[in-house]
Amino acid sequence: MFSKLTGSHLFQGAALTAGLLLSGSAFAGLINAEFDTSASDFGWSGFVVDEFGEIPVDLATDTSGVFSFSSTGSATITPTDLLFGGYIYQEFSVGADYDQLSLSYDYFASDDSFWGDIVNVALWFEGDIIHDFLDPSDGPSFDFSSLNVNDMVELRFGFEDWDFNYFDDYLTVSDIAISTKSAAPVPEPSTLAMFSLAMLALGHRRLSRKPAAK
Repeated sequence: MFSKLTGSHLFQGAALTAGLLLSGSAFAGLINAEFDTSASDFGWSGFVVDEFGEIPVDLATDTSGVFSFSSTGSATITPTDLLFGGYIYQEFSVGADYDQLSLSYDYFASDDSFWGDIVNVALWFEGDIIHDFLDPSDGPSFDFSSLNVNDMVELRFGFEDWDFNYFDDYLTVSDIAISTKSAAPVPEPSTLAMFSLAMLALGHRRLSRKPAAK
């Protein structure tokens, strides 16, 4: 779901547990990188939103005024008089060993409108939200068991202002950290077979050494 804000809020994404951070790894296909003024280097894509839908943009050369990046490592999304907002995202393919993705982040959303604005921090698949990191019932981690290998998924941060309160509302995102916990490897059939044969041989050897009953 989307989250609607009706006031000035300072939020921090749920922190990952130490155990998960120690057992996890950088996610293949996703980039753990701070935003900076060199937009072409940090690995994110973007699109803006108008009354007709989504318009892809190149964040390195975009002149819409929706996106801005700080040398301190934050990204800000600000609506304009022509555009309702925008999204930054990374797309990745689900791997065979993917078990769980976890996300931590900081964001600040400013909203002085009556109706509230839309903030989105979520995983998307085939145009639908499959995990909302802002929803307490979903939490900071996502289980990949509902997806298939090679499914294409997007991690999005977005902000939309539909009350025409231009320039007063914005979303700033920083300190994004992506972590995964891979599924335990399943032994190959040949490995299991060799292990079983070794155990049988060991058992036979012990029996053959047992002294005969008098």
